[in-house]
Amino acid sequence: MKKGVRYSRLCLFAFVGWLFQTQVFAQTVSSVAIDFQILTEIRPVAYQPGTLLYESDSFSLQNKYNTVTIHGLGIDLPNGTSEVTWSIEFLNLGVGRAGLLLYDPPTLGDSHDDFWEKVNGQWEIKSTKDGSNFAARLAGVPLGKQQEKVIYENAKTSLGKLYLSSKEIGDTVILDGDNSELTAIQFEYYAALSPFGDIPKGKVRLYLNDGE
Repeated sequence: MKKGVRYSRLCLFAFVGWLFQTQVFAQTVSSVAIDFQILTEIRPVAYQPGTLLYESDSFSLQNKYNTVTIHGLGIDLPNGTSEVTWSIEFLNLGVGRAGLLLYDPPTLGDSHDDFWEKVNGQWEIKSTKDGSNFAARLAGVPLGKQQEKVIYENAKTSLGKLYLSSKEIGDTVILDGDNSELTAIQFEYYAALSPFGDIPKGKVRLYLNDGE
C-alpha cells in the first residue's frame, strides 16, 4: 500500500526527534554535479536493489532545501534482513536540477561507501571521492519489541556537497540491530527548478537488496 508523503522546507519543519542539523544552511553546498566513478570492485558482494518493498505516490518538488518524511510505513521485513536500499526518482526536471545531500559518516547503523543510480533501466553502483552516503534517517521496530525507534541515522556531518541526478538514485543502508518492521524514512534533497515545462515530481522507493 502506498503511504502519504509529507514535505516541507527545513526551516519550517518541526517534527521533534527527526529534525536534521540546521547548520546545513550556513554551509556552501555545491549545486553542480560532482565527479563520480562507476565501481566494479568495491566489496565482495554488492547485491542490487531487487524486491520492491514500498513505492510512494509522486509528489511535487520544492525549490531549495527540503525535508521529506514518510511515516506509517508498516513494512514487514523478512527474517535476517540487515540492509535495505532507499531511493528517490526525480521526474520532469527539464532544465532544472535536483539532488541528494552528502553526509558522512552515519552515526547509527552503517552504509557502504557507494550509491546506486538507475541508468537505462539498469542499476549502476557509483562512488565519489569524498564520501558517498546520503543524508537520511530510518525508523523501525526492533525484533521482539513493540515500539519504533531510529534504526539508521546519517544526519550529523554534512560534506557540503550534493549529488545531482535526473534519474532514480538510492543508498544501501545497514540497519542497527535485528528489526521486524520499517515504519518511517526521512531524507533531505535540494532543487533548483525551472518554471517551464511539466511540474517536477519525486517518487520514493524502498527495496530489499536481493537483486543480482
